[in-house]
Amino acid sequence: MWIVTLIAAAAIGQEARCPDSLLAVRSAEQDVVSYFLRDAELGLTEAIAGMGCGAQASREQLAPFWLAQGVIWSFMDDERADYAYAAARAADPDYFMSDYGDAVRARWERSTAPAGGTGELLLRGLEGTDWVAIDGTEATEPYKVSPGFHLLQVGTAEQARFARLLDMEPESEVTVVVPTDGGSAPTMQLAGVVAFADVAPPIRRKGRSYLDANDEKVSWRLEVQPIAAADPTGRTSLQLYRSNLAAGVGVSAVGVGALYSTYMFAWDATAGHNLDSGAAWTLTATSAAATGGAAVLVARILKKRRAHRTDIETAANRTLGGSR
Repeated sequence: MWIVTLIAAAAIGQEARCPDSLLAVRSAEQDVVSYFLRDAELGLTEAIAGMGCGAQASREQLAPFWLAQGVIWSFMDDERADYAYAAARAADPDYFMSDYGDAVRARWERSTAPAGGTGELLLRGLEGTDWVAIDGTEATEPYKVSPGFHLLQVGTAEQARFARLLDMEPESEVTVVVPTDGGSAPTMQLAGVVAFADVAPPIRRKGRSYLDANDEKVSWRLEVQPIAAADPTGRTSLQLYRSNLAAGVGVSAVGVGALYSTYMFAWDATAGHNLDSGAAWTLTATSAAATGGAAVLVARILKKRRAHRTDIETAANRTLGGSR
């Protein structure tokens, strides 16, 4: 009975939760200080995911978010670093993480947003009760946005349902399609996740690898999954995928234990004779049945895992604006 109970418990997935944006940003800050830049980018992408399902963003979230992104880009000699620093200062001019050092502070202090007139943000797919917030402040039409980097959120009541990073050029016009359940993704890559703007959609699977539209390799763990995390449905698929992995490991472990128990009870029934013969054979049969049940569950879990992986790939393409 205990074996069956363990198998059933391991097969239950965890309910998808909205990521804690501030916690993700703080984790990214520590990764930046430790020079774990890819981990830091993943943390910032997790923060974006949280901003797409949580409350309107605060300066406590936005300032360290853009500051961390600026440091990452500065390590990469990316010219966008100065604009990220400017976005951080716009969010909170008093926030700076001293662990980044004096050189970063000096660059942060002299950073400015791109010069020029405001651009216009055009939103399609809004619902009647939706609010729109830019950098944590509610906005109304027409959506005039200053040049530089910004956070767009769309939501209802106390909770956002959509978030995107914006790269607004002076006097530009950016169109974002706000997806509903099963709806389309933003049609302009410019309005997508800035950290992965170099991935050309659509992403497609080729054997055990992933390629983008330019036949460049795309990392499943470091790129496909974080990109998918920016899509509401993709976040759910990722949670199910990870829960599926945990369930598979748990059921496999139980199956191995049951198989070993089958061997030990069968040995005792035929040679060891530590137990009553009838009891030993009964336990052997029970363990064998548990082993078979675990094998069946593992097969089902693997089948669902493949389906979740396809859903994640589709969500990544929705985020990038590619069709699949």
